[in-house]
Amino acid sequence: MRLLDTNIILYAVGRPHPHKEPCMRLLQRVVSSRDDFNVDTELLQEVLYVYTSRGELHKALGVFDDLLNLFPNPIPIAKGEMTTARRFIASYLGIFPRDAIHASVVSTHHALRDLHYALNRSRAISARSTNAWKTRRNMLGASASRSGWHCTPMTQS
Repeated sequence: MRLLDTNIILYAVGRPHPHKEPCMRLLQRVVSSRDDFNVDTELLQEVLYVYTSRGELHKALGVFDDLLNLFPNPIPIAKGEMTTARRFIASYLGIFPRDAIHASVVSTHHALRDLHYALNRSRAISARSTNAWKTRRNMLGASASRSGWHCTPMTQS
């Protein structure tokens, strides 16, 4: 299974932006692919939040409905995912809660790949596909930022 990140959806269906076209192409690939892609319920919540907070209720509901048609069985965020996310937040300095939840879904559900968008060194946006084991490995030595995994383990005193 490949887990999609919210940023891909928001850029693909959102306002004009330099990342819109590459995200639209990636989403079209997802739709036409026979690979096993999915989203989690946190992504659905984020889509609703972003568009309703912008006063775009109609868009929020439309994108939500489209996503449920594409991904009829989103991965639920339950106690196991949340306790794993809490452990990540308690253990790694600088990790954002939404990133910890995303990482916990990848870890808990053994997602083969985690698809998200990250800024590369030249500041251009590029699609990145990270194996779940690599994501978990990075959680041990990198901290999460909005541009990718860069976690720093907290030291015990």
